Amino acid sequence: MTNNEPFSDIAIVSCGTLSLELSYLKQIGFLATAHLFFTTPGLHEDIHELERQLIDRINRAKKKDCKGDCRLWRQVLLCESR
Repeated sequence: MTNNEPFSDIAIVSCGTLSLELSYLKQIGFLATAHLFFTTPGLHEDIHELERQLIDRINRAKKKDCKGDCRLWRQVLLCESR
């Protein structure tokens, strides 16, 4: 799978704290991904909710991105810093 567009074959799951930055990078063409998924910002305070939302967003990303062949699916997880 060779593609010159950065991140075009990757679904990104991130903390919502980074939504403005990642959306901007997508807007200017640095991130060519069609799929950005965000959790609620600040979930490091509620580990159980963070886990629930991460599982949900990862599953959504898999459904959107693997198109029937999940052996080719890749993901990036970005977390907010404390």
